[in-house]
Amino acid sequence: MKLFYKALPQTGGELFKGEIEALSEREALRILEADGMIVTEISVIVAKTSKRIQRRLSKQEVVLALFELATMLKSGVSIAEAIESQCQSHYHPELNDFFQSINSSLRGGEALGQSMKNSGLELPDYLLQLVNSGELSGSLADCLNRGVEQMEYDLDISTQFRSALIYPGVLLLTGMLAVGLIFVLVVPRFSHLLDRADDLPWLASFVLSAGMFFNEYYPFVMASLVVVGTSAGWLLSRPSVRRYIYNKLVRFPVVGMWLLETELARWASIMSALLSSRVELLAALSMAASGVGIDQKRVSLERVIDGVRNGEPFSKSLADNNVLSPAANNLIRAGEKTGSVANMMQSVANLYDVKCKNRMATVITLIEPLAILFIGVLIGVLVLGIILAITSINSVSI
Repeated sequence: MKLFYKALPQTGGELFKGEIEALSEREALRILEADGMIVTEISVIVAKTSKRIQRRLSKQEVVLALFELATMLKSGVSIAEAIESQCQSHYHPELNDFFQSINSSLRGGEALGQSMKNSGLELPDYLLQLVNSGELSGSLADCLNRGVEQMEYDLDISTQFRSALIYPGVLLLTGMLAVGLIFVLVVPRFSHLLDRADDLPWLASFVLSAGMFFNEYYPFVMASLVVVGTSAGWLLSRPSVRRYIYNKLVRFPVVGMWLLETELARWASIMSALLSSRVELLAALSMAASGVGIDQKRVSLERVIDGVRNGEPFSKSLADNNVLSPAANNLIRAGEKTGSVANMMQSVANLYDVKCKNRMATVITLIEPLAILFIGVLIGVLVLGIILAITSINSVSI
């Protein structure tokens, strides 16, 4: 890699600036010192890439890079050497910038958690919380590994859900295309029936009128669909809008329980990691609660924090605020008696993880028949409207 440096000759003289090719900063320092230079500053030159042709960074790449970092730390490599090694790897440009930024921040005396937060790369809040707790407790490798495992779990859930949506999505797209063809090719052939609109059933009149409107104003209709789609995409890109929709989905049957169990599984897993890292209970509760995406449940967890702060047992405060199921409360109560709350929190996470996966399977099972039903009803209404128009005119003629 290419590095920029400032150095003074050992024999004296003016400050010299230049660039050097080396595998690492240490190698560059050795080369410059061998040339009789006293290095005062050295930094990696990050190559700028065109964002217009740069592909998007995937979450899988982020998880893989952080997994490699966690593996090196667990193997006993120091954080400085591990980050420097990551800087020399060939990742996506955004990841290269991420590790270069961390490397510079660490040399400036910042903690790893703060360096990751200031790097500009979008990372889950719980990962940053785990890294911070790992630095405080001296178990950075284990905490980072816990965070990476949680990211892998989230990625696996989202990948499974997206894969399950492929078939319903293709089905809906095909159905909408069929509806469009009916409007374009079939409905205009029966447009003359609208001259006898008084004799037509309301459904037939509606279908024929909608089809003629689509054919007459299709540029306006298509432009309106593009505007609506673009606006929806822009709104969904805003975190506040996504959070609002997410909290509304929690109220739906089946889907709401699935989202709730997913959040509780993540919360319990983070709590287990924090407590295993010997983070104080109140601090762990505060950090874990801040990452909960369901507003109602986060408010309940904040009341739990107030209860624990006022001297209530952790399990009692959870039960009083109806945060977890009775089975989960019993596990935590047993953990308090045996002094193994961290292990019991992991058991709670596993319990909700099983529930979450079962619920997700139910949601996925319901999506396909609902998509088929929607398209079937839509096409059926169009065909029925046309048939009613034909039969009603024939009846009048007879």
